[in-house]
Amino acid sequence: MNEFSERLIDQNPEVGADNIYFQFKEYRLENLLSAAKISTISGWNVLDLGCGSKDSTSVDFGDDRRFEAWFPRVCAANGAARVVGVDLYDQSPEDKNVYEHIRADLKPLLTGEVLVKKFGKQSFNLINTEGFLLHKEPGAAFSGAMGFSEMIMASRGTEEQRQKVDRLIENLLKQSMKLLKPGGIASIEENAYQLQDDGTLKPLKVHFL
Repeated sequence: MNEFSERLIDQNPEVGADNIYFQFKEYRLENLLSAAKISTISGWNVLDLGCGSKDSTSVDFGDDRRFEAWFPRVCAANGAARVVGVDLYDQSPEDKNVYEHIRADLKPLLTGEVLVKKFGKQSFNLINTEGFLLHKEPGAAFSGAMGFSEMIMASRGTEEQRQKVDRLIENLLKQSMKLLKPGGIASIEENAYQLQDDGTLKPLKVHFL
């Protein structure tokens, strides 16, 4: 645990930086940085789409903490200057001082250049989304989450469903090329890319859990 994580625990002990789910997300971040040959996100701007919320946990999943805003917490704990999380549910009260929260249906953000117009070009060093594209059939509100086996079945789905997901991912990649600062990272589900000097996205070799 680094100095930023220790500081986050001291200032906001209820967010649980010593929680196993926090550690899983920190592992994801460490793998991204290692693949991109970057040592720190200190000073970075981060956008997490489908960031999660304790509110979604209380509504749908009882006491299950897996779907809280762990990745924004990890980024804040690791020194990010700005962390923006977007989710269908309200922000947890204990996260008010940890990251900026935007409550929104995610699907409309992945059309045209909605994200680019909202945040501006070269606004972020890291864009992350994990799971929400597989949670619901495209066209429905991206709320809730599934177990791993259910996610796999949803990702297979019908050909029409798979094509819808592919189009959403394609749009997010296109927007990422404008949203990212030079050398920035787009981490989309189980794949990651780094923005090159020529404006293209280069795939990174990542190994997520």
